[in-house]
Amino acid sequence: MATLFLFLVMLAARGALAYEITPPIRVPDTEPGIRYNPSSVLPPVKLEVFIEIHCPDSLAAWPILKSVQEHYGSTKLDLVVQQLPMPYHRNAFLATQGVYLIEKELPNEVFHYMEANMQNWLNFTTASTVDKTDTEVLDMLADLAVASTGISKNLFVSTIPHYSVETVVVWKYGVRRAVAATPTFFTNGVELGCGTNIPTKDDWIKFLDPIINKT
Repeated sequence: MATLFLFLVMLAARGALAYEITPPIRVPDTEPGIRYNPSSVLPPVKLEVFIEIHCPDSLAAWPILKSVQEHYGSTKLDLVVQQLPMPYHRNAFLATQGVYLIEKELPNEVFHYMEANMQNWLNFTTASTVDKTDTEVLDMLADLAVASTGISKNLFVSTIPHYSVETVVVWKYGVRRAVAATPTFFTNGVELGCGTNIPTKDDWIKFLDPIINKT
């Protein structure tokens, strides 16, 4: 009886101690990701891709992913785009800050900005900008943003530093999920792999049909 009483006292004392939740990274205010052609009804299947907008492999994968989403429609397949700027691409982090700036200021234009960067990635490589200052690179990026979205150049240049924290948070979100290259694909949270061997539209349909038709 004494042993049982002691156990109950210890259990009560343990329960009285507050448990402090300490996440390893900052928790985003909302789940990261930009939905392409979103539906008002959340689709049952989510195709998530981590890209970098100055990555040629991301450029190769992106039109295929759009075509796949359009094939199924936004009520069946939710295409969600995440950003993962690579540290060895000099201007990727700055350009990614621009993604969140455009998403905030002109949300309907965010994919136009991303696509403009992907299509012009050669202009922003380390080799192409080695002789340019950070200010000159920002000016180039701002011109691209203006041409692709119509945003005020002054607004873009003056506010892009405000989005560094958000870019870091999403980068850490991807790294904690073991994403180390772009593009990397997930379906309903399960990683499918990554690399330069980009699935074709037919590859995606063959893979997704059994999942989508089952829901």
